[in-house]
Amino acid sequence: MIHPAVKSLFKYHWLTRPTPSGGIEYNCYAVDAINQTRGYFSDPVTFNDPFDCSLDSVVPDHYDHPDNAALAKVLSDDVTHWIELNVRRYGVFSLTENSNDMLMWSHYAGQHTGICIEYERHSNNVLGDLSVTRPVRYTDAYPLISYKEAAHLQYQSASLDDSALSSYIYTKSSCWSYEREWRAISVTDPSERMLELDHVRVRSIIFGVRTRDEHKQWLRETLQDKTIPFKKTVKGRQNFGLVIQNDA
Repeated sequence: MIHPAVKSLFKYHWLTRPTPSGGIEYNCYAVDAINQTRGYFSDPVTFNDPFDCSLDSVVPDHYDHPDNAALAKVLSDDVTHWIELNVRRYGVFSLTENSNDMLMWSHYAGQHTGICIEYERHSNNVLGDLSVTRPVRYTDAYPLISYKEAAHLQYQSASLDDSALSSYIYTKSSCWSYEREWRAISVTDPSERMLELDHVRVRSIIFGVRTRDEHKQWLRETLQDKTIPFKKTVKGRQNFGLVIQNDA
């Protein structure tokens, strides 16, 4: 198992949000993820980063092919078309090594009103399986693919083991490096957007600084059959930052 020191991965969720009628909507998907120990894949085209899984972030306009530049351009177009046809086959389940990042609590957990689920990672579950879950690479430069890699994408049966396809899915701009993201990838039917987290234990559920007591109580009662420890984030006393404590 790569990165054996990473024994937990985390998933941020919003917990409640207002409805147009003035009521409260609870996040049933998050509850189901905990109850059934599963994840939900996202469509890459919905990501908030326009460079993430972007065609022009991986496939350049030309390749270094001294024998036939025109052929290289045609191949470039073919590969772009291939990726456009196949991108929706790949759902992405995003996790992180970091459970107390202020920006991620703001962006992904309802401005600190949500939760963060801690999943156990070890060599015998899908989060420790490199063929399923891998860390994201962060870089300032686009990950270019070679002529041979492009040809392989077009004319062979590509998989996540191909460096070109791997670059497409697992590379992001270095400005996102604070997220310390890991990704599990779906290569099944697009309608099957669930990842069964076999042999994965929910180690804890962490509440945000602004998670209301009544919403905490709702989640506790909803999960009363589960023996999962609850924790909470609190503001640091001397420095800007979040501290995680037990929430009895």
